[in-house]
Amino acid sequence: EEPPLLEQPSGDVAAPTTKKVQEGLELIRAQKFADAEKVLAEATQEAPKDPQAAFYYGVALEGVEKWAEAEAAYDRALELEPKLTEASQNLSALLLESDKIDKAITVVDAGLKITPEDPGLLGNRALALDAKGSPDAIPAYQRVLAKKPDDAWLRYNYATALAVNGKTAEAGQELAKVPVDDPQLAAQVAQLYG
Repeated sequence: EEPPLLEQPSGDVAAPTTKKVQEGLELIRAQKFADAEKVLAEATQEAPKDPQAAFYYGVALEGVEKWAEAEAAYDRALELEPKLTEASQNLSALLLESDKIDKAITVVDAGLKITPEDPGLLGNRALALDAKGSPDAIPAYQRVLAKKPDDAWLRYNYATALAVNGKTAEAGQELAKVPVDDPQLAAQVAQLYG
């Protein structure tokens, strides 16, 4: 099983390394983020070179909305283990939410050098390029949607990027593919159609 917030495990690297890390992971799964934060803070003190302790500490910190501390924990996890795809995914998503677009692109690109076809990183790259207003966002969306064709929000964002770039016919075709069973998404699709 993988913890919440992760797109895919990166194999052996994703296995909890110590009893405290395992305990923290179980608390995260139970959504007891404050308790997980305490346990994983201890784990990072006891094993400062353990990338899993740093990574799961970042997940717990995100759960209690300590964004800057979570960013630092993910940075530390990647410093210790650059192949930790989950840390690249979570850190780049956190950076996107914090409007640190250039750093998000740097993190994503470093992660894609290791796992070039990772859908989570490809999605974050498309979103980051879109946030910058880059024309490279359109092919980036096409690439990730080839991997995740059923991701309704990515498809909506792709349609938006097409519309912003004057490709209204293509945008309409992409909007027609978006399932609208989510009321928030349905409202966004209707607004974009308008």
